[in-house]
Amino acid sequence: MTEVKAGDRLKVGWTSNYHAGGWVRLALVPEGQHKVYEHFEKNVMKIVCYGHDERRGKTSYGDCVHPCNARKGCEYMANKYDGNRYDTTIKIPYNLKDGVYILQYMSAMSGHKTFYYSCARLKISGGKPSLPCKRTGKAPVAYGCMKGMAIPLSKYEKNTKMGNFCFAPNGLGDQDADMRKVPVNADCDPRITCQLSVNSKSCLKEDAMSTITNAWDP
Repeated sequence: MTEVKAGDRLKVGWTSNYHAGGWVRLALVPEGQHKVYEHFEKNVMKIVCYGHDERRGKTSYGDCVHPCNARKGCEYMANKYDGNRYDTTIKIPYNLKDGVYILQYMSAMSGHKTFYYSCARLKISGGKPSLPCKRTGKAPVAYGCMKGMAIPLSKYEKNTKMGNFCFAPNGLGDQDADMRKVPVNADCDPRITCQLSVNSKSCLKEDAMSTITNAWDP
């Protein structure tokens, strides 16, 4: 479980695992509410690019060699136009009650025809639940994503709305207004491990993976 405070920025990354294109939907609900799928639909934080290798000739037909130009552990997304590196950052809302929350990842990368899900438990403290944080409409979608070949963006957005989150100490605010702020976990490496790659030998040769203490099982 990751412990964070209201107002922190958190780096969220996922393995490229030979895939490219599509989107990732991130949603946040209190533990317990995660048992009902619709609760995630009504508490979306953002929709971002799944990612692809932007180096010339490195991505084709929705495939690339893991880690596919993912950012290294000490790096993080600090520019909204640099969103194809298999990670993003989120702002921990200021209006949440102290407690444990479930961050849901939903994606259908490349040519996959069904959504894949993962989640992380966050222990959040320091919030002010009395803040006025009523929102309407859908969550923001990132710029410049490479389209997935099977599931369109409209399916990610279907039946969803942005959660009633406050990203400023005194009210609504913008989730990415301070995206240059260093995340509290900037040392976590979203490239993860060559153990998850369908082409482990090629993975070990890519993007300085050999410099990781043990790129097979870090």
